[in-house]
Amino acid sequence: MKRISFLIIPFLIASTGTELNACGNSYYYEDRPLPYKDGFLDYHKIFVSFLDDPKQQNKSGGDNPYFFAVGMPDGKWGGERYRDAWYGKLRDTLYKLTGMTRDSWKVSDLEIVNKALAMNIDYKLLSDFAWKLARKNELSTAEKILVTLEKKYPGEYNIIANLGTVYELQNKPRQALQYITKAVQLSPESHYGSEWLHINILKMKTGEMPAYDFTSFFGLNSMKTVYGDRIYEKKDLPPGEWGKYHRDTLMIHLAYQLHERMFFINDKNPVMAEMLYMFLQCMIHRDETHYAAEAAKLCMDYSEAYYYPRIFNALGYCLKENAAH
Repeated sequence: MKRISFLIIPFLIASTGTELNACGNSYYYEDRPLPYKDGFLDYHKIFVSFLDDPKQQNKSGGDNPYFFAVGMPDGKWGGERYRDAWYGKLRDTLYKLTGMTRDSWKVSDLEIVNKALAMNIDYKLLSDFAWKLARKNELSTAEKILVTLEKKYPGEYNIIANLGTVYELQNKPRQALQYITKAVQLSPESHYGSEWLHINILKMKTGEMPAYDFTSFFGLNSMKTVYGDRIYEKKDLPPGEWGKYHRDTLMIHLAYQLHERMFFINDKNPVMAEMLYMFLQCMIHRDETHYAAEAAKLCMDYSEAYYYPRIFNALGYCLKENAAH
């Protein structure tokens, strides 16, 4: 058994170079990093779908866009076929490590997991597999794995964070908030330090933060009276006065959290819309409006119609500024 473990686990680690996936916290594969260009976010990779860019269509990994367009078939949650080579790799690894002799396709994920838990198979593999099951919407099995692992290995950030996310996907926001808060205490800089946004989303769901009070949600200070109108008309405002975070830091936090959540959320969602609208306004505040239309389109995809005038006003401002130059 030790011989198999020695052969297979390095294979998993060595394979992380091409097929990277955001969402969740993993030990044996890496999340796709934020796309940077010239020291800041690469808007092209964030907003341009490979369906619209033939150069991207045959690439399998880091060059795909960071923000998936709503309705795009690759990697979306809403009933589309789940395609992820890492799920198969992790499943085959656990199947071999448990010494099962039947054909792997006949064995259920739960059978493999139960045997792996009984044999104390590497908890890191099991935690990663639990997250892949969550992405397949097999939430009860993912929860069982993570609850068992959390009891055996308390204080493991990845396990605690993944369990919190699984509870959120099961519409159990109080349990989710408990575990995500604990995870942030263990690793405050994880996910580029952006998990405060995740916590505030959960606080809205539990009622600990007033619903859709986005001044509080974003921790805005001097912008309280103008945020609901048009931040982009206040370009003379020093970036540090937006609130708790510098504007550029806020954009990085928004980029990471939006990328994580877009996999799971297809429908109209006011929190997603507001996060995208804030991202758009930050772009405008930086005088970087080349991809404003793409940001606005994503915002509209998540917005109800009553929200559109705010987006159109922002785009009108961009057109006016571009014409002036």
